[in-house]
Amino acid sequence: MINKIVFRVLPLLMILSGCTGSSELFQKGEVSKVPFLRKVDVEENVNLLIMQVEIEGKSYRFLFDTGAPNVVDDELAEALDLKTVHRSRVTDSQGTSNKLDYVILPYVSIAGIPFENTAAIVAELDATPNLACMHLDGILGANLMRLVYWKIDPIGKKISFSSRRDSIPIPENAIQLPFRTNVGGTPKVDLEVGELKVSNATFDTGAAGLLSLFRNWVNLDSVPHSVSYGYHSAGLYCSTMDSLWYVEMPIVLDTGNISEEKHLVRLTETKKSLLGMEYLKRYIIYLDWESRRIYLEPNQKFVQRIPSGFGFTLVHEEDRLKIGAVLQGSRIDSLGVEVGDVIESINGMSGGEMALEQYCDLRLLLREFGGPLDMVIEGREISNIAREPFLTD
Repeated sequence: MINKIVFRVLPLLMILSGCTGSSELFQKGEVSKVPFLRKVDVEENVNLLIMQVEIEGKSYRFLFDTGAPNVVDDELAEALDLKTVHRSRVTDSQGTSNKLDYVILPYVSIAGIPFENTAAIVAELDATPNLACMHLDGILGANLMRLVYWKIDPIGKKISFSSRRDSIPIPENAIQLPFRTNVGGTPKVDLEVGELKVSNATFDTGAAGLLSLFRNWVNLDSVPHSVSYGYHSAGLYCSTMDSLWYVEMPIVLDTGNISEEKHLVRLTETKKSLLGMEYLKRYIIYLDWESRRIYLEPNQKFVQRIPSGFGFTLVHEEDRLKIGAVLQGSRIDSLGVEVGDVIESINGMSGGEMALEQYCDLRLLLREFGGPLDMVIEGREISNIAREPFLTD
């Protein structure tokens, strides 16, 4: 898996917004009062779920993202002639902020059910290569989701939603997770990680990665860990270079209980925490904004895999395939490969001149590839790169 899944990084789209005008807009929206229950198939793309929605008789691709409000691509907003009702500064997951337009979506249909007059942010959804690979027309955000009840089966690639809670029965063995919300409706939950009590972690179905925590919250001198440096994630506007640390720690969602099972946890240089889909896909997820509860049913189809990778990630820059990040102590690291090095070929595929679509296809093809890899990097032939575990004793 030589893409962002190798290091279980964040995806691109955690949008944070907060002012009086936007808060009021995100409270708007209506859905049919006639009782309904719908089940739809979704597409899985690097752990993220993409739904088909209908607007003005045409079908569009929207990311199912509890970590953001509604977003529409700037080209779609122009095609729909959506009028700006507010303008405010929006900060992406990398800390970069810009002023963006807010609009009202008069009508969005999901499986024939109309959602009316919900607010959305207008943004360029192909500003970074990894974001462009998803071919998104928009994001189905928490301010729309709050209008109904949801059941998400990430492994089965099914999403159900209903106007009535009793139409989606919740099993008795489900973990109950109370939540608060930010101005856009995104759920914020509390959990325990080892001896840490973590408050206000973002419950983020628009994040592809693991549980992510602030690096300073963990004493790295007392636990085995690995370190990666480079470009690990992209925001709405750009990518930034940083370092990441990986540790294994028990995660307890049902606070008060004790768990001995350890999971890979990602530590970052920013003071925030979130639960992403690489971790959450082990559950069938029930979302209830009315009672402010998330229910997590263990998914019997989930198969735990030992976290491993090839020691680096890819980036696409200036129509070239390059090294995006390097895991310290990996074979790639020991050979002196550095962030930004050009990959001239990978298993016979040319990377020196690579169109974006080729890069997108390569990411998906290599996601489950078992290896080994033979590459030419900056004129050097590097052969037989095998998968390595993230953490070693």
